[in-house]
Amino acid sequence: MDRVVVDLTQVAYLALEALAPLINLARECQAAGLRLRVRASPTVRTKLRTTGLAELLPLQD
Repeated sequence: MDRVVVDLTQVAYLALEALAPLINLARECQAAGLRLRVRASPTVRTKLRTTGLAELLPLQD
């Protein structure tokens, strides 16, 4: 299975408005049979976990 990796390791602040495109990407990847992984800074990891989106946007260690 192919994988798509989104690198957000240099992102210091992630606005809620930025989550919609990521959610859309996750849905498109799922429909295409691709695995999405997110490489994230500590701030982004916290945002994804607190919003409950870490399951839809799986974090890559």
